[in-house]
Amino acid sequence: MGRRQPLPCSPRQAGLFRACGVWIALGLLATMNGGCRTSSVLPIVDESAEYYEAESIELEPSESVESLLLSEMPFAEEPRRLRHEELAAPWPITLEDAVQYALRNSDVIRTAGQLGSPSNPILANPEGVRSAYDPAIQQRGYLFGQRGVEAALSDFDAQFSTNMKWGREEQIQNNNFLAGGLNPGDTLASDTAQWNSALTKSLITGGQVSLNQQWNYGSNNSTQRLFTSAYDGNLGLQFRQPLMAGAGIDYTRIAGPISGNANNITGLTQGIVIARINEDMSLIDFELALTNLVRDVETQYWQLAIAQHSLALEEEMQAKTKLALHIAQSRRTAGGLGSGALEETAAREQYQQSVLQVAAARDQLYTAEAELRRILGLSVNDGRLLQTIDDPVTADMTFDWHHSLGTALIARPELRKQKWHIRSLQLQLQAAENLLRPQLDFVSDYHTNGFGDDLLGPRNDGVTNKGLGSGYGTLFSGQQTGWTLGVEYSIPLRQRLAKTRLQGLELQLAKSQAMLRVQEVEISHELAAAFREIDRTWLAAEVHTARLATAEERLNALKALSNSTPDRVSIEEILRAQRAVADARRDILQSYTEYTLAMTTLQQRTGRLLPAHHISLYDHAVQPYPIEYFRSLDSNESIGRAHLTDDQAPAPGLLPVR
Repeated sequence: MGRRQPLPCSPRQAGLFRACGVWIALGLLATMNGGCRTSSVLPIVDESAEYYEAESIELEPSESVESLLLSEMPFAEEPRRLRHEELAAPWPITLEDAVQYALRNSDVIRTAGQLGSPSNPILANPEGVRSAYDPAIQQRGYLFGQRGVEAALSDFDAQFSTNMKWGREEQIQNNNFLAGGLNPGDTLASDTAQWNSALTKSLITGGQVSLNQQWNYGSNNSTQRLFTSAYDGNLGLQFRQPLMAGAGIDYTRIAGPISGNANNITGLTQGIVIARINEDMSLIDFELALTNLVRDVETQYWQLAIAQHSLALEEEMQAKTKLALHIAQSRRTAGGLGSGALEETAAREQYQQSVLQVAAARDQLYTAEAELRRILGLSVNDGRLLQTIDDPVTADMTFDWHHSLGTALIARPELRKQKWHIRSLQLQLQAAENLLRPQLDFVSDYHTNGFGDDLLGPRNDGVTNKGLGSGYGTLFSGQQTGWTLGVEYSIPLRQRLAKTRLQGLELQLAKSQAMLRVQEVEISHELAAAFREIDRTWLAAEVHTARLATAEERLNALKALSNSTPDRVSIEEILRAQRAVADARRDILQSYTEYTLAMTTLQQRTGRLLPAHHISLYDHAVQPYPIEYFRSLDSNESIGRAHLTDDQAPAPGLLPVR
C-alpha cells in the first residue's frame, strides 16, 4: 500500500476561505437588514392598547394563575340590595355621559341579556366576544386565509439564504492509468468545500428574480493538477416570469405570488387585496358590536329611568295608603268598638300591599342600576347610585319612509360587509379564471464564471500567464460568461382542480349575491316594523295621557264627594282612584320611553345610530368611515384602497372613537 501523501493546500488557504466566506455572508446579511423595512405597529385603541403593547412584552411566566389577577373587582363594595340598603350619594348621569363611559370602558364589548345565562359568552367563550382588539388582531393575522396586509406583503420580502459545507474523502486508487499520478493502490485524499448564497425576491408581476453566488473548493494529492488547490464558481442572475397562469399584477395582488402560494391548499385569498378586504370586514364587525353596545346603553338607561319613576310613584302611594290607614283607625276609634273595622282592614291590606310594591320597585331599581353599571363597565358598587336626568322624547316625530329606506340600504354595516364579501369573491373568481390557463413561464439566466488558485489574492498565480491567482479576480473580469433563455410549459390535461375551484367560487358568488338581495328585503321589513312601533308607542302615550286625565277627574270627584258627604265614599274607593292615577302616570312614562327606544331602533335599522351620538370610527388608511366609500362595489372609491403596491400598504387601526 502506498504512503499517504500530504495535503497540497496550506492551512492559510483553507483559513482564508473560511474567513472570507463568513465575512461576505455577514456583509450580505447586514445589507439585507438595512434595506428592508416594515411599517410601524399602530396603536389599537386609546391608552389601553399602549399599555397592552408595552406590558405584553414584559410579562414573565408565573407559577400560579393568581399572579395574573389584574381586575379591580375584588375591591368593589358589597352590592346594594333590599336587605343591605345604605345611604348612597346620587350620581346624576345623562345619556350621552353613559355612552361615553361605555365607550371608554368597553375594550371588551358587553351585551345586554348575558348576565346569569349559562351560555354567557364572556364566561363560556371569551375568545368569541367582540373587542376593540379584534381589528388589530386581524391586521396582524398571519395564518393562511386570515392574513393581514403586513403578512401578505411579506411575500415580497427579499429572501437571503446561504450555506457552507466542508468535506474530506480518502479513496484507494484501483486503476493503472487514471490514478491521477498516484501509484495503483495509493490513497487519493481530497478536501472539498462549497459555499452557496442566494438573494431572491418575488415581484408584483408574479415573477421572481434571484441573485446566486456559488463557490466550490477542491484540493487533493494528485500530482497531475495544475493547482493543488483551486476555487471555481459563478455569480448569476436568474429571472422567471409567468406569461399565462399566475401572470400579472391583478392576479398577484389577489392571490399572492404564484411561486410562493400553495393555491391548491389555501385557495386564492393570500394577496394584498383580499387581506385588505378582510381587515375592512373586521372593522365592520367591530362597528356592529359598537352599535349594539350603544343600543344596550340606551335601553338600560331608560329602564333605569322607568325604575326610578316607578319607585317614586310607589313610595307616594305608600305614603297615601299609610295616611288612609291612620284615618280609618281614627274613625274606628271615634265610632267605638267594632265601628269601621271593615274599612280599617281594607286600608291595612292596601298599606301592606304598598309595602310589597315599594320593595319590588326598589329591587327593580337596584337591578336596573346594576345592569347599567355592567354595560358601562363600572364596578358593582362604588358608594354612588346612578340617577338618570334626561327625559324621553315627548314630541310627535315623523319620518320619511323612502329616505329612511335609502339610507338603510347604504349605511347598514351588514350590507357593507356583504358587499365586501361579494367583492372578495369576485376577485377570487377573476384569479381562478386566470389559473385555467396553461402554466407558461419565461426563464432566463446570465452568469459569469470564476476560477482561482486562491479566493482572494493577487491575480498572478506563478504558474501561468492567465492571471488565475484570484477567484474573485477572474469572476469580476467577465471573461467567462454564460446565459440561457427559454420557456417552460405545463398543463393538467383535464384541469379538474381548476374547473372545480372556478365552479365552487361561482356558486359562492351566486349565493352571496342572493343573500345580499335577501338582506335588503329583510332590512326593509325591519324598518317597517320600526315605523309601526313608533306609531304604536305614540298612540299608546296619547291614550295613557287621556286615561290620566280621566283618572284624575274621577279622583277629584271622589274627593269632593267625600268632603261633602263622607259616608258615601269609602277610603278604599279613594285609594283605588289614587292607584289608577299612579298607574296612568307610570304607563305614560313607559309609553314615552318605548317611543324613544322605537326611534333608537329606527336609527339602528337605518345604520345611523352611531352618527346620532356623534361617534365616528377612524381607519388610518382613510379618514372617518365615509358612507360614499361603500356606495358602489364598482366605483373607484370602493376598491381604491384595496389596490395597494407591494411595498406600500397603510395598516388599519382604530383611533379613539369619540
